[in-house]
Amino acid sequence: MGPQSGAISENSSGGSLLRRKHAIDVRHFLVAAFGVVAASFIVGISLGPVRSIPQTSSSPSHADSIPAIDRTSGWTEMRPSPTPKHAEQRGDAETLGNASHRRASTLHLGDMGKLLDGAAGREYHPAGQHLLVDIQGVSGAFLDSEERLAGAMVETILESELSLLSYHCHKLFPKGVSCVGVLLESHISFHTWPDEGVITLDLFTCGGKPLLPAMPIIERLFGVPRSVEEGPGVMFVEGPSKDGVLTKWAHQLRGFRGKEERAKHMLDDQKDLARWVTTKLDYDSKIEVVSVQTPYHQIDVWDNSDVHNGLATRQEMIDGPFPFGDERYLTFNGGPGERLLFVDGIVRLMNETAKTYYEALVHPAMFAHTNPKKVAIVSGGSCGALKEVLMHESVEIVDVIEPDSQLVEISLQYFESICDCSATGAQVCFDDQRANLRYVTPEAFFEKNIDEYDVIIIDDHSFLSEKDSPLPSALVKHILSSLNDEGVITLEAGYVPNVKSPPDHREHRRREELLRLLGENTSAVMVYDEGRVITEFEPRSFLVACNNSDACRRRWYANADEVDQEVKRRFGNAAKDVTYYDGGTQHQYKSASRAWEEIYCHRDPMPEECNYRGLNMENNIVSFEEGFEVRKGSGDAYGIFATNYIVEASYLMAEELAATTLFLSGGLHEEMSTKKFNEKSF
Repeated sequence: MGPQSGAISENSSGGSLLRRKHAIDVRHFLVAAFGVVAASFIVGISLGPVRSIPQTSSSPSHADSIPAIDRTSGWTEMRPSPTPKHAEQRGDAETLGNASHRRASTLHLGDMGKLLDGAAGREYHPAGQHLLVDIQGVSGAFLDSEERLAGAMVETILESELSLLSYHCHKLFPKGVSCVGVLLESHISFHTWPDEGVITLDLFTCGGKPLLPAMPIIERLFGVPRSVEEGPGVMFVEGPSKDGVLTKWAHQLRGFRGKEERAKHMLDDQKDLARWVTTKLDYDSKIEVVSVQTPYHQIDVWDNSDVHNGLATRQEMIDGPFPFGDERYLTFNGGPGERLLFVDGIVRLMNETAKTYYEALVHPAMFAHTNPKKVAIVSGGSCGALKEVLMHESVEIVDVIEPDSQLVEISLQYFESICDCSATGAQVCFDDQRANLRYVTPEAFFEKNIDEYDVIIIDDHSFLSEKDSPLPSALVKHILSSLNDEGVITLEAGYVPNVKSPPDHREHRRREELLRLLGENTSAVMVYDEGRVITEFEPRSFLVACNNSDACRRRWYANADEVDQEVKRRFGNAAKDVTYYDGGTQHQYKSASRAWEEIYCHRDPMPEECNYRGLNMENNIVSFEEGFEVRKGSGDAYGIFATNYIVEASYLMAEELAATTLFLSGGLHEEMSTKKFNEKSF
C-alpha cells in the first residue's frame, strides 16, 4: 500500500505543478491578438499597391476635392473636402486585384443614410429624377479604360454639383468596364461595349435639383469620338450625330409625389413636355432650344428628330409634290424634324401640324357665322389662330388678348413660318392693320369689355388640360357675355375620346362644367374631331357653340359644294393657302362621333333622349322615301302624311342607316312646297 500510495501522490503533485507552469491570463492574450491585427492593418495600408488616375481631358485635376459631408452644429452640411497631404504619391483610386475603388473623405459615416434637416439644409423626399443615356460611336480605347471612365464620372458629378461618396469600377474580360458611383443624392452607373462603341449610363438623384442640365456634361465627357483606325463600331446605326457620336436619352420622374406637386412639375408624365420629349428614348436627337420662366408661364422650345421614321414629314409632302420616284417619299430627308412649343408643360405649337390644327380650330367657327367682322382671340400669342382668321376678307378687327410679351417674341423668332401672313398682306401677322395685340390677361380684358364680338376663339390648349381643377367659370361667363346675338365661340375640347371613356362628370369634370355652361348660355353646341391633327397619342376634338341656333345649324349642315363656294368667296386669293379645310372636311364635322354620344349618355341620371340609342331589329322600319308623302292639308298649309298605318315602336328612318332629320325654320315652307328637303344654302 505504501509504494502505491506514493505513486499516486507523486502523480497528483506532478499534475498540479504542470497546470501551474502553463497557466495563461485571457486578458493578456486578447490584448496581444488585437495588437497584432492592428499592426498588420497599418502595415497593409501603408505598403499596399496604388495606381493613380492619369490626368487626361476626361479626368479632373482636382479629383480629390469632391464634396464630402461633415457634422456642424447638429446638422449635415455639404462642403469640399481638403486635398490629402500625399496626393502626389497616393492617387484618387486604390486597386485591389482587378477592381478600382474610389474613396471620398467622409468624416461621419452615419450621415450617409440620414435626411438633411429641412430647416437648415436640403431635404430629400421619397421621389427623384432618373436620367437614362445611350451613346453610340464612342472611342473603344476610352470605353476600355477604367481610369479614363472613372475620371469622366468624377468630373460629371463635380460639374453637376452633386456629392460623390464612393465608387467602384470593374474591368471585364476580354473588354468592357462596369462602374457604379454612390452619391449622397443616390447613384450613377454605366456599362461599356468597346468594340461596338456603346455606353449605357443612368443617373438617379433625389431632391428638387433639376437633372436635365447634366445631359450636355455627360455628352461632352463620355461622348469621345472613335478614331479613324477604330472605324464606326460593330453595331453602328446611322443617325444625326456630332463627330460620329449619337446620343439618345430619356428623363423620368420616379417615386411618389403629391397631387399638387405633380401638377406644378413641368416634367411630370401627365404633361405633354414629358410625354412627347423627355420620357421618350427613341428620338435620335432632342435639343432644348429655349427654356425660360416668364412672369406668366414656363416656356420651352424643343427640336426633335427621328431618322428612322421612314418618311418625309407630312408638311414637306404637302408643300411638294416631290417628283415621281423621289426617295423622300420613302426615306428621311435630313430635315430639321419637329419643333415644339410648350407653355407650362402643355404643347402649344408643333410646326409639322400647326397649320392643320389651326384650320380645324378657326374655320368651322368662322363659317358658322354669316358675316364675321369682329373677332377676339384669347391667348393668341403664338400667331397660328390669327393667321387663319386674317384669311377671311370679311374680318375688320381682330383683338388678340395675350398677357405674355415673351411668348409673342419667342413665337416670332422660332416659328417664323407660322407667323408669316404674307398671303394676306403682312409679312408678320401682328403687323396686319386689322390686328390689335393687347398685352392684358383675359380676366382683366373681358371683365371690363363692353364690345360685342362675332366670333371668339380660345387658343389656350391648357384651358381644359387640367381635368380635375375647377373651371374658371367667371371668365367663361364674361367671355360668353361678350358675344353678340349671332355670336360663335370655339375652343379645343381635348383628346378624342373612345367608346370606353368614362363620363366627364367622373373623368373630366372641367369639360363637363364647360359644356354645362355652354348649354345654359348658348343655343347650340357642336363637337367634332379632326383625325389629321395627329399628335403623339390621339387626334384632337373641338367644339363650337352658337347664340343663334337656326342660322348656325343651317350653315353647319350645308352641303359640301356650298361650303366650297363660300371658301372661295371668303378667302379670295388666299384660298390656295388652305391645306385641308373645304366642303368635304366640313361634311366630316357635321356629326359627333359615337364616343361623344357615349360620354354624353353616361351621365347620371341618363338624359331622356339617350333611351332612343341603338336599334331593335325586330321592330318595324318605315322608310322616308316610301312611307310618307307631302301633300296639301287643310287650307293652304302643306304637311307630311303617312301612306300606311304605322305600328307603335316603329323606326322612322332610311332603312340602310340611322340618321337625324333636321327641319330648318325659315326655309321649311319653301322646301315643302318644292318637295325638296335640302338644307337652306348660304
